[in-house]
Amino acid sequence: MVELNEQEIGQVSGGIAPFIGLAAAVYSQFTATTLTGAVVARVGLATAVYGAGSYINDNS
Repeated sequence: MVELNEQEIGQVSGGIAPFIGLAAAVYSQFTATTLTGAVVARVGLATAVYGAGSYINDNS
């Protein structure tokens, strides 16, 4: 095993975690049954879209 230098660390991808969060937010958006649940789902969806977009922007 080799230790990574600063340049190599910057090139490592963060994985698919932002997209899993986005999928969960989309799912909760369509399955919310109460008004409070719908509001929370919309806030979560907006946050997840922003997070996934930031991830894509940082890695391109």
